Amino acid sequence: AALTDRRRFGFSPRAVTVSTVAPTAAAFGALLGIGEEEAPPPPALAWSLHAADASLRRRLVPTAVDEPEALREGLCAALAALPPRRRRLVVEYVLLGGVNDGLAEADELAAFLRPVEAACFDPGRASRRTGVLVNLIPYNDGGGGAAARLAARYERPTWAAIDAFQARLRQRGVWVSVRAQRGADDSSACGQLWAQQPQARRHQPAAGMV
Repeated sequence: AALTDRRRFGFSPRAVTVSTVAPTAAAFGALLGIGEEEAPPPPALAWSLHAADASLRRRLVPTAVDEPEALREGLCAALAALPPRRRRLVVEYVLLGGVNDGLAEADELAAFLRPVEAACFDPGRASRRTGVLVNLIPYNDGGGGAAARLAARYERPTWAAIDAFQARLRQRGVWVSVRAQRGADDSSACGQLWAQQPQARRHQPAAGMV
């Protein structure tokens, strides 16, 4: 809210995207300022879903309190409270090799998103798209260090699996993209800098020690 508040930073809502795992169904309404008096224009919203299946999502997102169906209900209610032209959503989905990157998971995701697409639908939208974009994010391994060892149970999916997942969603009418990978050659892609930072700090001498 501070970023889009004209009395403070004054950024355009279209220039700000807030990403959340949404631990509870009420989180969506709070982030969009639903029910607040004189609330600034809401930012764009990105939901880190990663799995439509309740048990798998609980495993991948242990901080989530509510089940995916309950979160979806809260999301749809929040979107319905917005003007039609602001009913847009990015669904972030990290693809994990052999975990959530199969065609069955793609079918499940497409079916899960149908009510959200209906909530975002704007008959006046020139593109005729649903307003819901699924952003597929192929997993990057952690490079080296302790954080990488903790994440060793996950691996990056093959490009064949990524392409098949995207194609299946498109067949089901889902608007979908794949995040471009940058920096993997020198272990600076998404998630890899975080994994190596603690390791680097341990080798950094404290002030006054050199």
